Amino acid sequence: MLVTNPSIAATDVKELIAMVKRNPGKFSYASGNLGTSEQLSGEMFKLTQGLDLVHVPFNGSTPQSIASRR
Repeated sequence: MLVTNPSIAATDVKELIAMVKRNPGKFSYASGNLGTSEQLSGEMFKLTQGLDLVHVPFNGSTPQSIASRR
């Protein structure tokens, strides 16, 4: 699942990828912790699309879910 903050102007994944490429290192993605399926999926997305994203690990998926809604 890919979730963005409503303030992100991208309306689809293609637009999101273009936005991240125009702003390297300014976007991040969260996961429940290191080595989780969320982190591995994020890394795969990052590598396959050539993106410069910052990984933000949380201590479990509940804090990650709450932070993603902010």
